[in-house]
Amino acid sequence: QTLHVFPSPDFDSTTVLAAEAGYRGRLTRRATLDVALFRNRYRSLRSGEFGPPVLSNVGVPHLAVPMRFTNRGRGQTAGAEIAARWELQPGWRLTGAYSRLWLNLRLDPDADPAATLLAEVRQAPAHQFSLRASWDPAVNVQLDAALYFTGKLPPSGNAPFASPELPAALRCDIRLAWEPRPELELSLTGQNLLDGRHPEFHPELWFPQQEIRRGVYGQVRWRF
Repeated sequence: QTLHVFPSPDFDSTTVLAAEAGYRGRLTRRATLDVALFRNRYRSLRSGEFGPPVLSNVGVPHLAVPMRFTNRGRGQTAGAEIAARWELQPGWRLTGAYSRLWLNLRLDPDADPAATLLAEVRQAPAHQFSLRASWDPAVNVQLDAALYFTGKLPPSGNAPFASPELPAALRCDIRLAWEPRPELELSLTGQNLLDGRHPEFHPELWFPQQEIRRGVYGQVRWRF
């Protein structure tokens, strides 16, 4: 069974009505705080509309499912973000951030749920948190370490394109950089050091699941 995507001349852009409010200020000489609140209303979200399977004789005979993109989705999002930065002492900085998201996406009331799939799958978890520490042990040396927490994602989509629930994940990255000259930087970075691999986002429709892998890489940067 394969999926055949057909053009849709009536496909339109998504519209959004957004409202935001925030505060940014310096708490002390070495500490700053950012707070933001937002609410968005979406119309004409992208969806996929499926037709009945047909027998295709292209190559090996098989069932082909026709699909075209439509705008049969709607929904709302609301959330809050907070970020704080604290300079413990010259050359040593801490930055923390947290976000909370409420998301409600759904099909239009007149859409056929048996033949229509909302393409805008949930990619952002309800909770995200990060903590970064930067230390300059010498004038030309920088050491950065970061922890990233991604909350679990509920199941998304319908069969045969359903994605299972993704568990919460914790990632750790470390970067060491050295500038032997003002215009030259050499760095070594370790990414996702806590496990070999883990998923953080649902794939969109028929795309395969992607995972964040552990990796170590070096970089040479020349500024001119």
